[in-house]
Amino acid sequence: MRAKSVNHRKGLAVLSSLMIVCCVPKSEHEGLRGEFNALEEVKNQLQGKVDQLTAAIGQQQKENQASIDAAVKEARSEAEGQIREKEDEILKVQGELEMLKKEFEKFKEVRRTGMVDRKYPTLVVKNLRMTDAVIKNVSASTVKFAHSGGISSVRLADLGSDMQWEAVWTAEEAEQHEKYITANNAKAAQASQAANTANEIMLAIKDKGQSERRAEELRKLVPNLTQLIDARRQDLNDAFERLARQYSRLAEAGNSNDWNREAPEASPLLVDWQKRPAMQGLRELDALASGIKAIQKQGSAAVDELSRLEKSLDSTR
Repeated sequence: MRAKSVNHRKGLAVLSSLMIVCCVPKSEHEGLRGEFNALEEVKNQLQGKVDQLTAAIGQQQKENQASIDAAVKEARSEAEGQIREKEDEILKVQGELEMLKKEFEKFKEVRRTGMVDRKYPTLVVKNLRMTDAVIKNVSASTVKFAHSGGISSVRLADLGSDMQWEAVWTAEEAEQHEKYITANNAKAAQASQAANTANEIMLAIKDKGQSERRAEELRKLVPNLTQLIDARRQDLNDAFERLARQYSRLAEAGNSNDWNREAPEASPLLVDWQKRPAMQGLRELDALASGIKAIQKQGSAAVDELSRLEKSLDSTR
């Protein structure tokens, strides 16, 4: 039924169209047909212009984008060039500043070394009175005097402005130097404590009653002491390298036979007083070297004790 109804409607529509066409005179139909064709031509022309404008707009957009990309690229290249120039300037200034720092450190070393061996018949600093005083060492924070009453280390901050000026003293550098010395003394104290600990271990081993147990403890102790000596030698070499960067005379010793990196505690720089320069930093090296020698002494005692124990144990087996 639905299919028949649809077909019926289509038929009526076609019939209505035929009736309309039949009702319009031929001349009017042809006129309308001409107007329609004219309008169709105008539409086609307009569509052509629209297509041309669309293409022109697209081309212009491409050209504009290309111009923008070129301008951005040029601006970026110029900015990168300026950045590289500034970076080069910064590196140059940093190099010049580093060179000036090194020259100033050398200048301070020369000034302070030049004060050594200066004599004062009488010198009073606060509550300290020194007779026949001789300057032995000048650091960033202190001056060491040898006098009739012994050895005294006086803070540059407590001395006169003339001596402060000659030693190129500043409160900031003096504070940093004192912190540095405190840290190094603490490290030297740790090395000494390690040696004492090794001694305590040996004493504890001796107190044990059975030889076998003592021998086993000694077998463990000897390699530990060897490792401890290696670690302390590394500390001593590190301390020397750090001071060598500050003092040119130590740097020269590092390039000669005066410093033995394999056994730094036995270096001529430390054991030969004729080759020792007068400077504050050697106290740290002496303390570390003393710690190594103390551990070596304990190690030799441990080896001797172990040898005796093993011979004794072998004889009882």
